[in-house]
Amino acid sequence: MRYVKSLSLALMAVAAVPAAAQEYPAEPAEATQPPAPPTSAERPPAAGLTPEQRATYESWPEGARTYFDRLPPERQALFLSLPDADKAKLLALPAAEQESAWAALEKQQPKTPGR
Repeated sequence: MRYVKSLSLALMAVAAVPAAAQEYPAEPAEATQPPAPPTSAERPPAAGLTPEQRATYESWPEGARTYFDRLPPERQALFLSLPDADKAKLLALPAAEQESAWAALEKQQPKTPGR
């Protein structure tokens, strides 16, 4: 008899858990996607570009400008020096392969004092 009471108490406790869980909804999950990149109108002008570089920058498609804006200054300078065909190839690569390509490009750059 004692076993039956214990069993029935355990079953009632298990049955109560879903009801209690419904009273307190789970906290919403944080957004996992990064914020959308700013559009050309929202983005500040690319700092430090010469008028010629600025004209080149403005001729690029939106995706290329967004990519350029997210690069660190050293990579921005290197990106500007690439032929357009190489820029297009770099932009078409998946992110992991882009990092490998950048590493190869940076190795090819001549060392300057202070680097």
